[in-house]
Amino acid sequence: SIAVWVSVGAALRAFLQHPAFLHRVEVGAPVSGRPELAQLNGFETAARLSYLLWGSMPDDALFADAASGALGGDEGIRRAAARMLADDRAHARFERFHAMWIGFETLPHAASLATAMRAETHALLERVLWQERRPWQDLFRLDETWVDDTLATHYGLPRVGAGARWVPWGTTGRRGLLGQGSFLSVGTKAADSSPTMRGLFVRRNLFCQEVPEPPPNVDVDNVAAEVDGSACKKDRYEVHAASGCKNCHELIDPIGFGLERFDKEGRARTHDPGHPECPISGDGEVSGVGHFNGPAALAELALAHGLFAPCLVEQLHRFTVGRSKLDDRDHAQVERLVARVGKGDLRFDELLLDVVSAPAFRHRHTDTP
Repeated sequence: SIAVWVSVGAALRAFLQHPAFLHRVEVGAPVSGRPELAQLNGFETAARLSYLLWGSMPDDALFADAASGALGGDEGIRRAAARMLADDRAHARFERFHAMWIGFETLPHAASLATAMRAETHALLERVLWQERRPWQDLFRLDETWVDDTLATHYGLPRVGAGARWVPWGTTGRRGLLGQGSFLSVGTKAADSSPTMRGLFVRRNLFCQEVPEPPPNVDVDNVAAEVDGSACKKDRYEVHAASGCKNCHELIDPIGFGLERFDKEGRARTHDPGHPECPISGDGEVSGVGHFNGPAALAELALAHGLFAPCLVEQLHRFTVGRSKLDDRDHAQVERLVARVGKGDLRFDELLLDVVSAPAFRHRHTDTP
């Protein structure tokens, strides 16, 4: 009857609009002596764990762990997380994390080239993080890459025939992720690579260092005109050495110029586009750290000075809590994890286990001062 359909429709609408259906609700229980904290119950912890590692709801095994109380301690949650990390959903989840962080989530290229680049980066992440469980830093220092004929031709490497396979980078000046087109595609302006945008990306995204925004009266979309009759990019960028721009640009432009031997699609080049009279040296500098030439040397320099790992921990914390802006409590947790990781190599799966087994993962902060 009509009355039944109306009743069912009203109930369904109420169900679909209920906050517990639309959101993950975390209430928790008060912590004695800590009014600012609430401890999550097993099912709340299971949901937080599953949506972090899989991007989806818990499975039956995780629900069983929640019901038994196994997720109430460090070891129980580590065992559950280790099982979940063997699942392809976790691999896809953290490939997306790296894609959003390092900038290759979308690629502004033709479909065939973009597909080949994604396959190359997928193979690197899968091999280092999951298949061989190598140190996470090997993402930046692996001396071979996964290419098909499309990408081999694009990079100037020997063709591989049918399918795709691992080939050595050789003397190309490339290593690991920074040598791949998926990374070198970041920082494009006016149909060419921008040393400023590339250097800014490295500082902010890979080193997690703050660089002030340009003054509001600066037209950041304006491409510098020729200087004294020279069309060379290096000469045009000398305008940034002016007193009002120097302090920031000396932090970022030299990094970008160290990657200029590769264009906005990751192809090798020796001179500015359309200007053979403008050779590109590829010399760069991370101010206060050292000089380098090309992506392989940049990665080596950054790894030697421990610039990547603390930023990984910070970006992973943002991914975990779902917030870009961090407060003092977030920074304290990041510092604890950085101290636990140390200055040497780390395994990404072990870092994830440290994150989810930390007491902070099983608690939420209340609004109580």
